[in-house]
Amino acid sequence: MKSTLLFTLLQIFATIATTNASSIMDARLRTMKQPEMVVVGAEDYDSSVVSSTTNSTEEETSYVYLPHQLAQAGRLDDLKDLLESYPDLINDVDNYGWSLMHEASRSGSTELADYLISKGAKLNPKSNEGHTPLFEADRFNGPDSDIVKFLISKGAQFDAPQQRLRGAQEEITRNFAHSLAANGRLEELKEYVAKHGSSELVKAPDSLGWTCLMEAARFGHLDMVLYLLDQDVDAHLKNKGGQKAVDVAEQFQGKKSSVYRILNGVTRSA
Repeated sequence: MKSTLLFTLLQIFATIATTNASSIMDARLRTMKQPEMVVVGAEDYDSSVVSSTTNSTEEETSYVYLPHQLAQAGRLDDLKDLLESYPDLINDVDNYGWSLMHEASRSGSTELADYLISKGAKLNPKSNEGHTPLFEADRFNGPDSDIVKFLISKGAQFDAPQQRLRGAQEEITRNFAHSLAANGRLEELKEYVAKHGSSELVKAPDSLGWTCLMEAARFGHLDMVLYLLDQDVDAHLKNKGGQKAVDVAEQFQGKKSSVYRILNGVTRSA
């Protein structure tokens, strides 16, 4: 009798837990454009903590989009699990108009790109700035990279047939520094700055107004953030979305992260 009762109670608790988990996931995925922002930081996602907040430094509310965050972090297995449950998310975009294919192209992961294509991801969606995934692959990884060759083999296109970012030298140098910052390649960035004899390259914003500091903040690279601050990269600059580096850190890493705390202290002290 006791064992039967215990088994019944366990079944009830399991049902409740499953329902709650489903509700949490629905909240993460389906209410992204509500007045509150779902924040899934690098520290709190692994412990399944979901908190809501409003970005106090932006006029418009942004959100962290869970599928994109998994793609950015290279967590392919987790992304596969998510898309198996929510296959309609394969071509959804974030508030910059970026699709998961844009994220895969930027990261340089042919494995991720191949998986997304196999699940029906569009090859040539355009972001709010009008850029295709192939454009971003070329911008962040170079024309001879495996991801660019892979996308072209699948029929991907640039924004226009003759358009390749590598033709604009100023953009090349800026975005190469941005790519290093986004990937946490600190020693390479230091060598890059030393080679050119100036830290101005790490201060220049890209076409979206993003600085290297914002890139490092987005991906939680604390050592990179500290280095860029030491190079006098302006923490008060805003991108075209109206975000400072501290806002990016809050959005993608959460208020508990070391990156957010450092940038928040710098921003408030000025």
